[in-house]
Formats: sequence, structure tokens, C-alpha cells
Amino acid sequence: MPNPTLDRLVVRDWARELLYRDNLVILDTETTGFDRGAEIIQVGMLSGKGEVVFDSLIKPLRPIPWQTTQVHHITDRMVAHVPTFPQLYYQLNHALSGKTLIIYNASFDLRMLRQSCEIHRLRPFNISSYFCAMQKYAIFAGQRNANGSYKAQRLQGGDHSALGDCAATLRLIHQMAA
Repeated sequence: MPNPTLDRLVVRDWARELLYRDNLVILDTETTGFDRGAEIIQVGMLSGKGEVVFDSLIKPLRPIPWQTTQVHHITDRMVAHVPTFPQLYYQLNHALSGKTLIIYNASFDLRMLRQSCEIHRLRPFNISSYFCAMQKYAIFAGQRNANGSYKAQRLQGGDHSALGDCAATLRLIHQMAA
């Protein structure tokens, strides 16, 4: 039987330990959607100290659906003259290399990174160490689903920009560590 008090302490200790790592990077992406053909149109990365590691809009192969523009406010005009994913691939690969990634909803962003590599026939990034901040925060928040599992929580304080959501995730890690 899970012990919510003990579980919360374990997450607190996890967050505290993370903040001491020199190789910590918080990553977030914005995309053209959620389906198999969706592409990344923005990547942001912050260090554990809040310094910008990477920040770029990315030009997709197809127009951005209006429904997703309503969420993240990235328009076709904004990405018309920015680099493509292949043009940023090596810079991204360097920024990710040897890092411990913290991602809010890691399964989605990691899938989008793999998917964007596949779409452009690029070798997948070698991401060896990552944590899902959404899973950790679900434990920390302590709300339960009907089946007894911890209920996922929305990211609070993000603005649906890659760097804005990275900053919100970093604040959340500090909150869990306190």
C-alpha cells in the first residue's frame, strides 16, 4: 500500500538532489499537434540555474494548424524564416549530450524528438538520463485517481512557450525541494 507521506518525502529528496547536478537541463517543446505527423516548432532548454541553454523556433514542413496556434500562439509567419529541424539538429544534439533532462510530460516531448528525427531521416538523439517532472509532481501533489494511482497535474505558471514552460518546471522543482 503506497504511503503518501513517505512518497512525498522521496520526491522532495529527488528534487533536492537534482538541483545539485551540474548537468541538469529542463526541456520543453511546442509542436504542430499530437498525431504521428506532428513536428516540433519550438525547443527551449534551461539549466538548473535558470540559464538559457537552447531556444529556437523551428520551421516545419507543413503549415501550423490554427487549433495549435490558438494554444501556443506560434504562427506560420513566425516560423517562415527560421531554421529547419535538420539545420538545428547538431546544435540540439550538442545541447542534449551528457545531460540529465527534466521534462514535464516526458513521454510526449521524447516522442516528438524521436518523431522529428524520423520525419527528417536523422539519427535519434542519444538521451540516456531523463525524469518526468509531471510524474514526480503527481506524487508530490498526492491526489489519487479512482484506481489509487497518483493523478497527473497540469503545469502551473507556464505560458505555452518552450522557455516559459521550462521556467515553470524549474519553479516546480524548487517548490518540491522546499
